[in-house]
Amino acid sequence: MQDEFPEVYGTRLKIEPLEDPGTTGNFEVTIQPSGELIHSKKRGKGRCESKEEQEALFDIVRDKLGL
Repeated sequence: MQDEFPEVYGTRLKIEPLEDPGTTGNFEVTIQPSGELIHSKKRGKGRCESKEEQEALFDIVRDKLGL
């Protein structure tokens, strides 16, 4: 995210890891302050490891942040 959105990273875009006791490998992305969930590995959206998965997530972030 930092490389893709350097102009807003740390201000409008922040990454905060959250501990998920008893579960490993969850990956979720929410928009704040609304808390809207835009990506969830647990809900079948994938791990964002492929270029296609990453680009799909980046497109959603661009849309939500008006970039």
